[in-house]
Amino acid sequence: MSCDCISDIEKLLADKFSADIGVDASARCESVGFLLSGGIVHYTNFKITAQAKGYARGKVVPVHSNYCPFCGKSMKDGVAA
Repeated sequence: MSCDCISDIEKLLADKFSADIGVDASARCESVGFLLSGGIVHYTNFKITAQAKGYARGKVVPVHSNYCPFCGKSMKDGVAA
């Protein structure tokens, strides 16, 4: 990829979960997907790991887009508006 979006989101999620659970956490992009049935839904799964209960093996957190990554239109109920 020519942008730093994924690594930027990984850092934001790591910072957020570190603050939420009170220990250092890391985030890693696991997968990116598109569901094109009835509209466009773009999601990215991130795995959050930390030395805390429920995070030691990693916890998958889905992140859904607010905008279509192709046309930039706002998403509303999973359908490009």
